[in-house]
Amino acid sequence: VRWGGWCGGHPGPPFAAVLTVLSESLREGDAGTGNRGTPMEIVMIGLGTRGGNMSRRLMKAGHKCVVYARSADTREALAKDGATAAESITDLVKRLKDKPRAIWLMLPAGQVTDEMVEQLGGLLEREDIVINGGNYFYKDDISRAKKMADEGIRSVDCGTDGRG
Repeated sequence: VRWGGWCGGHPGPPFAAVLTVLSESLREGDAGTGNRGTPMEIVMIGLGTRGGNMSRRLMKAGHKCVVYARSADTREALAKDGATAAESITDLVKRLKDKPRAIWLMLPAGQVTDEMVEQLGGLLEREDIVINGGNYFYKDDISRAKKMADEGIRSVDCGTDGRG
């Protein structure tokens, strides 16, 4: 799935659309049961201005966020706001109870995103979902999505750099 536009801390159609698709996808087993108000459990990797604010918005709406950033201070700041801070990517994936698991990336373009997707590929399972909302060129995410699809991992492209 590919969504253009900026999904950062501002309300708007891309952010809302991705959350709608994600929540429906995560609740496929609840179809027709009236569980639409059920909170989601979601990971946010990359807690800069956009990722941190998105995490806060999700928690304010009643969703559970498990967060990770390289800086322990950044993780702990979000934990004070109600998030669960993970100390490593392995710890982060283990903390998610609901399946399929939803991992939202808000990372800068380039090697850091490539390495994170590679690391997650070794930890995630079929039907898990990776949402790439970071600052990157959309064509780079197409190749990442193909690699994840080979493992049965679903990908949602929600780029924020405006070049898409």
